[in-house]
Amino acid sequence: MLGTWTPHKVYWTYIWSRAQRLGVHIGSAEQLALARLLCLSRASLQTEVEQIEHAWHSLGRSDQALLALLEGSGAPRALLAPLALAKVAGEDEAA
Repeated sequence: MLGTWTPHKVYWTYIWSRAQRLGVHIGSAEQLALARLLCLSRASLQTEVEQIEHAWHSLGRSDQALLALLEGSGAPRALLAPLALAKVAGEDEAA
């Protein structure tokens, strides 16, 4: 079965299955972007998942949608997670 899958399908199936193991439901492009962020951050503990989810939800829907859109656009992925986390960190410091 795996031999017939495209690299794209293998990658996103891994992201989805990892999110499921972390207890994150994937029902939208935004949630899939969050799942990828969890994988990039190597979250494995529930406290890590909760921290990243909190940061994600503090972005607001428009920023989440933008990151989800960029995620599917082929934008330089190495930039997406650090930019999102830096934005959240800056807002936390201002509070």
